[in-house]
Amino acid sequence: MTKSYRQGQILNLIRSRKISTQEELGRELRALNIETTQVTLSRDIRELGLVKGGADGAYQTPLAAPTSSPASAQSLLQRS
Repeated sequence: MTKSYRQGQILNLIRSRKISTQEELGRELRALNIETTQVTLSRDIRELGLVKGGADGAYQTPLAAPTSSPASAQSLLQRS
């Protein structure tokens, strides 16, 4: 099992159910026959940029950064 496969499964899990703790995440991964340590889970969470949010405090992917409007992009170009 590769790191990218494990991280892909983590993303699938947090998108399909509410997971609020590393312990829950570890249990869900073990149910998929993916053994991992708490240190590895912490690293994966950090590398994936997962954040806790919402009223339930479940892990989720970060929101995409807002894009700039065409007007603000144009004003930046004119300053160059």
